Amino acid sequence: MRIYKNPAMKERAGELRGHMTPQETLLWNYCLKHLPVQIYRQYVIESYIVDFFCRKARLVIEVDGAQHRSLEGMKYDEKRSSRIEKYDILVIRFSNFDIEHNLKNVGQYIENIIRERLRLLETNPS
Repeated sequence: MRIYKNPAMKERAGELRGHMTPQETLLWNYCLKHLPVQIYRQYVIESYIVDFFCRKARLVIEVDGAQHRSLEGMKYDEKRSSRIEKYDILVIRFSNFDIEHNLKNVGQYIENIIRERLRLLETNPS
């Protein structure tokens, strides 16, 4: 299934790539940029900009700050994830705290999810 990308969001995504949060930068430098699959930073899906996207594994990785713990933030994230998942994309989320205090395990978890997703997609292509 082809992913729709709102072209009006391209410039904003570029701005965000240049100004990642400290936790996004930490995750990117520690883990994501070293994986054997390509990971995109600040990738546009519909009119949403996701923190990280692995097209091959159909995986979105989000790093959530405090605003995501509010009721309004959780409702927005739920709606957003629901739209993204319609493309057969798995959305996983980590808090800033997870990144800051448990980075090694977060990295291992992401690697395991990617490996499993690639195995499943290889045996059951859409």
